[in-house]
Amino acid sequence: IEAQEALPKVTKSFSKNLTVLEMMNIYINEHCACNCKETTIELYIGYKGNFKDLHYTQAKKITGRDINKLIISWKKEGIKNKSINNLLGFMTSCFNYAIENKLLSTNPITKKHRQSRKYEKIQYLTEDEIYLFKQLIKNYPLNKRLALLLDLHTGLRIGELLALEWSDI
Repeated sequence: IEAQEALPKVTKSFSKNLTVLEMMNIYINEHCACNCKETTIELYIGYKGNFKDLHYTQAKKITGRDINKLIISWKKEGIKNKSINNLLGFMTSCFNYAIENKLLSTNPITKKHRQSRKYEKIQYLTEDEIYLFKQLIKNYPLNKRLALLLDLHTGLRIGELLALEWSDI
């Protein structure tokens, strides 16, 4: 009974000082553990490194300006708009989960932070390039060679290829 009575105080205290890294971990460990595929969880864990400049900042103190600075730094690193939108989508989900669980009250990421996508013409491999590719991978272990050949002949994106399950076939 004492623990149940103390829980709201602990939660309230924790939410006051919730860092961005803690917020991301809560989202991954609570929401994603129940609702996401393992490959998605691994992807999100990898995403956390892109926010290292904000890891120890209190989440409630993050502003739209902080998000703009982050976007500018990503662009300087050569990160494409689609990837920036994926990162912002992940962080939006983290903030929204924290809001739903009364750990935060606002989300600083808005639609105006979304980046417009530039569509590039699709480039196809020539017959010579396909032949060279097959020669290059012929000594790879069978599992890697099969994955690469599957990708070559289907055009799956890397995330789609890694997320494939037997039930998808």
